[in-house]
Amino acid sequence: MWYALYKKELSGFFYSGSAYFIMLIYAALSLLTAIFFGAYLLVDVSDMRAYFFFQPQILALIVPAVTVRLWSEERRSGTLESLFTFPFSNFTLATTKFAAGWSFVLVLSLFFLPLAFSSGHLVAPDWGNIASAWLGVALTGGLLTAWGCVVAFLTASSAAAYLIASAFSWVVVTFNFSPIINSNGGEFLFPAFPSAFAD
Repeated sequence: MWYALYKKELSGFFYSGSAYFIMLIYAALSLLTAIFFGAYLLVDVSDMRAYFFFQPQILALIVPAVTVRLWSEERRSGTLESLFTFPFSNFTLATTKFAAGWSFVLVLSLFFLPLAFSSGHLVAPDWGNIASAWLGVALTGGLLTAWGCVVAFLTASSAAAYLIASAFSWVVVTFNFSPIINSNGGEFLFPAFPSAFAD
């Protein structure tokens, strides 16, 4: 039953056509930032650092667009009430919507593969570092998907849900938390790791 609901949620992206628009925007932003701001074509870096460097900021704009339809669109179209009448637990509904959103984000995150293979004749790719960078992108996408699902559930308006989720996502991926963690309060907040905060 969980898989059937998950499959319905995931296929809903592609039936609406919004998925293809989101894919196009994501691919365009990823390539443009890597080439123009990351100097991807000018720097021979085997770990594709110029591509992955901007992924958190791009995900902060794209993931809320993915998650906004999971709950807000259900409420707007009037299917949310009927959804709660089905014999599913709240946990099942929440996890299937999250899993569908995160699966779509994971598909987006694999768009680096054609670029990696096509530029392989210029410099040999370091697949270990690339896999580590992709894992970071995947986990960031999971975090932002979870937050987007919460905001979409609590917000009636799709536009408001997108703006709130984007604002929070942007703060999470751009704010530098190290001064807070490395301050004297860090020893209080993380007493098990005092050596990590020593000067």
